Amino acid sequence: MSDELQSAVFAFIQNERRCKPHEIALDRSLNLDLGMDGDDAVEFFEAFAEKFGVDLTELGEEWSRYFGPEGGFSFFWHGIQTLFGAPTFGSMLPMRIDRVVKAAESGRWEKLKNDAEA
Repeated sequence: MSDELQSAVFAFIQNERRCKPHEIALDRSLNLDLGMDGDDAVEFFEAFAEKFGVDLTELGEEWSRYFGPEGGFSFFWHGIQTLFGAPTFGSMLPMRIDRVVKAAESGRWEKLKNDAEA
């Protein structure tokens, strides 16, 4: 993984999420640490794919493991699930930034083989 590419991805995340540089690290997650979900995640990955030339086909196949539904409904739904003891978005896998950098490097998204890799 080149430092130049990693820096470019970090700058992209910082710009898109409007967060501070210290909030971004390879072991942090877009969804759980930076609060990305729903429409924001869709828009982020559309822009990411275009900027870095990444094929996100395999990400689409595992999308619901990381992000809630679009339309701003996720926080309301999270509250309902918590109230009734159902699985919540908190049980979602972290969308780690190192996977985003790796996708930019390889030009395609790679699905995890199992949850232990998250």
